[in-house]
Amino acid sequence: MPVVNGQGFGGNTEAKQADFRYLVGYHLNVVDCMVAKARREGKTFPPPEYWYFDITAGCGVHPETGDPGSPVIFKQVADGANIPSTAWFFDCHPSNCAALQERFQGDSSVHVVAGDHNETLMAAIPDVDRPRLGLLYCDPSGNIPPFDLLAAFADHKVTSRIDILINVPSTSLKRVYAANKDKGHKHLHEYLAGIPKDVWLIREPQGKHQWSFIIGTRWASMPEFKKIGMHKIGTPEGDEVLRRLTFSERERDADPVLQLPGLSATPGVQTCSVASDDTLRRAV
Repeated sequence: MPVVNGQGFGGNTEAKQADFRYLVGYHLNVVDCMVAKARREGKTFPPPEYWYFDITAGCGVHPETGDPGSPVIFKQVADGANIPSTAWFFDCHPSNCAALQERFQGDSSVHVVAGDHNETLMAAIPDVDRPRLGLLYCDPSGNIPPFDLLAAFADHKVTSRIDILINVPSTSLKRVYAANKDKGHKHLHEYLAGIPKDVWLIREPQGKHQWSFIIGTRWASMPEFKKIGMHKIGTPEGDEVLRRLTFSERERDADPVLQLPGLSATPGVQTCSVASDDTLRRAV
């Protein structure tokens, strides 16, 4: 996979961005509907502002074609829907940060944060008195996602209700585990189980690197997004995908035990059945 200033791209990039646009648009709409419903009922939670954290933002566009990347897609969708939002774009490459600052110059709703997200993310969370709703996106360009950082973010009092979307290179994870399991590396399901989210959804893998979108949320009725091949972990379809993306073929032959993330994250709390897209639209 070609990489420019830490920003990877390849044959699956166009499809990935299309799926990301669909997911972020749906998610923005859901949160906006939740806010409107709360106001009709005289409630002040959730706050009206949607928070978006892109911890692998890149320069904002495809390095070769100029097609929109995740930062630009988010702003296009949020602004197009007239949904109040604040976005934080993180990148460790100065040229990418400079490009982002130029692209969003004058937009007070955008914050460009330079440096390693492992050092800058938690410090960038505003000190407010109430949790916020929104989305964190991590697309690590073939590297191992920073699962410990994502766990800390999900456990923070202000961002605990912000959903997490990870683009996971499953083949890379399996290779790293096979070569370094004695050095503390884990299987995918073990990493996910360490992030305090009650419900997880996983997409059918794409490409030879088995890229998969994985969403962690505390909302039991999160739709499954079957339109783009996603399934709830804890269903037969979702568990089969998670097993395939967690274990190598040799490991699967040994019928390993699959630790399902989220099912025991909150003792005593039972999750609801997942609503379909159409059911959700009628409900909100």
